[in-house]
Amino acid sequence: MAEVNGVPICSWDPWPEPLVTKSQLSKAGFKPGPLRAVVRYSKSSTGDGYLHLFNPDEGIRRKPPTEKQIAARAKRKADELKARTCPQCGFVYSKRHIRLNGGICEECWWGVKATNDRQAVAEIVAQVLQGGCVILDMETTGLYNAEPVEIAVLDHTGAVLFNSRVKPLRPERLSVKGEYGETATDIHGITAEDLANAPSFGEIYPALYEALHGKHVVIYNEAFDLPLLTATRQEWYCPSFGYEQSSCAMLWYAQFCGDWSSYFQSYRWQPLPGGDHSALGDARATLEVLREMAASLNEKTQEKNHAMPNV
Repeated sequence: MAEVNGVPICSWDPWPEPLVTKSQLSKAGFKPGPLRAVVRYSKSSTGDGYLHLFNPDEGIRRKPPTEKQIAARAKRKADELKARTCPQCGFVYSKRHIRLNGGICEECWWGVKATNDRQAVAEIVAQVLQGGCVILDMETTGLYNAEPVEIAVLDHTGAVLFNSRVKPLRPERLSVKGEYGETATDIHGITAEDLANAPSFGEIYPALYEALHGKHVVIYNEAFDLPLLTATRQEWYCPSFGYEQSSCAMLWYAQFCGDWSSYFQSYRWQPLPGGDHSALGDARATLEVLREMAASLNEKTQEKNHAMPNV
């Protein structure tokens, strides 16, 4: 029989009785005695391995733990369990998959983040409304190389500062089908014939400048409307509107709704609630969204006041 350092190498099945492994001895309350045999087994990634075998009759009885040791062991187990347990939802992660973030599980952590982000954006919107802003919305000839065909501007109180249709330089683009087979006219209902007698962008520019100049302009999907408005102004050789700053209500509302996308690592954009695909209607719907976000601060304050004990 083959040997390793004077210890015989046995086959896996069957290995000689009554030899047992170190783990089996430990479970029975014994420490191993002299090594009596080894069993060779195949490890696919690292080659052969050896399992050590011992005679149970030669095992050394372990001393029973003292009360202090028992208490210390119980405390370690309790601490280890606490480290894997979310204090908010009570979910316990396995030892190999501890995923607590800031002391709470990932799901609860995202819930806390969404709540904090919702509160933060509501405070921003409330400040913007309190400081005064204008809401801009446009309907266009399409998504690419587009021109505005309808523009509306409201102030933060809902008063209409500007509302007009606009005759584009290329009205034929209204009937060009987009990626999903729809034309711009299919979406907002405005045809080239409807714009035949509408003023040009150059004609409406002075009034639009008056509505936007020096203002904080809020747009639902700023990334689309603002470059389009700038390109149209430049095509007509009109000076800058000179607004104070611009903000995207769509990004605010996405953060307020808190629907997180792990793929994009951002909050999912939401359709404009209450929009009717007219410039004035969508501007009013945007204002209502802003008011909804700002109103959530008042609701939270009222909840805190109700929760406070009377003194």
